[in-house]
Amino acid sequence: MSIKIESRKLNGNLCQLRKALQTPAIIYGKSLSEALPVQMPETQMKQILATRNTTTLFSFELDGENMECILRDFQMDALHTRALHADFQLVKPHEMVSVKVAIKFTGAQSFRGQKMVLHKATQQLPIRCKAADIPEAIIVDVSSMKKGDRVYVKDLELPQSSELMLPETNIVASLN
Repeated sequence: MSIKIESRKLNGNLCQLRKALQTPAIIYGKSLSEALPVQMPETQMKQILATRNTTTLFSFELDGENMECILRDFQMDALHTRALHADFQLVKPHEMVSVKVAIKFTGAQSFRGQKMVLHKATQQLPIRCKAADIPEAIIVDVSSMKKGDRVYVKDLELPQSSELMLPETNIVASLN
C-alpha cells in the first residue's frame, strides 16, 4: 500500500500545515538532485511512527510516482503526542544502505529458575545491505547456551548482501 504524500513549499507556514492535520517531512537520497519537501496526513505519520523502525521500507506516492523510503529521523512535540517533522531517505532496491537491525533473542525461557541471567550487550546491530534485503530482525537462539557462554557478532546469521558495521569479536550476549 502506498501512502499518498504531497509536495509543499520549503519555507511555507508549518503551523498552518499542522493545524490542517498535515505533517511536514523531507525526502532525500542519492538519486535526487535536491531534497523534496513533502507533507502527509497526520494519521499516516502516526502509523509510520508506530513501527519506530529504521528498517521498514515505506512506499510513498507523489504526483503519480512511487518511491521507497526509510524513516531516518523524526521530531515530536513536547508531550510526545504529535510528530512535528520527519526525514526519509529515498532508496532503490539494489542500493546499499546502512541500518540498525533489531536483535531478537529466543529460547531464554529455558534459563528460568536456574539462577542465570542473559545479559544482552546490544539490542541492535548496525549493518550495511541492499535496501531490498533489509531484515526485519536478526534472530538469536540462546536456548542451548550454558553458564559462561557468549554470543559474538561473528555468530549471527545475516542476509547474504550484508556487511557488519561492528568488529566480529564484539559480544552480543552472555549468560551469567
